Amino acid sequence: MKKKILYLYKKDPKLPITIYINSFGGSADDFLMIYGLLQRAPCKIITIVTGYAYSAGADLLMCGDERHAYPGSRIMFHELSLGIAYDKLHEQEHNIKEAKKINEIITELMKKTKIKNIAEYLKEDRYMGVEEALHLGVLTKKI
Repeated sequence: MKKKILYLYKKDPKLPITIYINSFGGSADDFLMIYGLLQRAPCKIITIVTGYAYSAGADLLMCGDERHAYPGSRIMFHELSLGIAYDKLHEQEHNIKEAKKINEIITELMKKTKIKNIAEYLKEDRYMGVEEALHLGVLTKKI
């Protein structure tokens, strides 16, 4: 995806970039790489959910200046999950610091919505359909 985004920047920096999302989630590192590219985009970003936008997929959705979804789409947000049960203590401490930084990025993206007390909201898995996502300001339009 990185190469495609960079290609679109160079092709015509005035045209919007549309990203179609159908994802059950992914790694925080992959999300951060795409997020970093999109933050520097010289154009409008449009994100469209075509089926599922769970976890990192939902975070990617929030990177859009315009956020759309097809009927029947499902979205799920939650705070970052860490699989650190068997790490050494100093490794756990480092991973927790990094996770807090990533949660700050996610919280900042969620400020585009009408959701109050975002950090508390994200403590549980939050599933929603298109209508609820529109009501909460997660989506700007349904298709």
